Amino acid sequence: NEGKSMVASNIAISLADKGHKVVLVDLDLRNPSVVKILEEDELSGNIGGYLKGEYVLEEVINQYHNYPLDVIYGVDSYENAPELLSRPALEKLIKALKQHYEYVILDVPPLYILEDALIISRYCDTGLIVIKQDYASESDILDSLEELNEHLPYIMGTVINQAKPSIFSSEHHQYGYGYGYGYGYK
Repeated sequence: NEGKSMVASNIAISLADKGHKVVLVDLDLRNPSVVKILEEDELSGNIGGYLKGEYVLEEVINQYHNYPLDVIYGVDSYENAPELLSRPALEKLIKALKQHYEYVILDVPPLYILEDALIISRYCDTGLIVIKQDYASESDILDSLEELNEHLPYIMGTVINQAKPSIFSSEHHQYGYGYGYGYGYK
């Protein structure tokens, strides 16, 4: 419940809205959630079936409603996720998607719990880390980033999700959103 699937979906929608050719792939084979977030009921194939050899690429690409965004959904949960993700089909999939899309957004499982994200990271150009405030310990986050860095040397940034008001927010102002700047200058 860090919000990583929501962040991935929103980034994909935003890039597609700006006219970029984008595909969003739900690679969380243990707990797929993009299908619920995007509220999709009619699917062609799915990522698990593709990795098992049941579908070809064209059968798993779904257009998101009438929006200029393609999505490869996950629908089933797999206990053997590391084995499926280690198959040559994943590398083949990502290479093919990179040839046809400007942006390939991969929604992956939590980094600090499972090895799945590390397997997937071998095929990524960069990563965006989503951290739910006060959910994971600082040492878990740092250990995970250090391990990820072995496979993915470039990390684009971090999203602190579900953040609580900080010392930079004001109780006197009730805005829908806001900015808090705290650079630590003395």
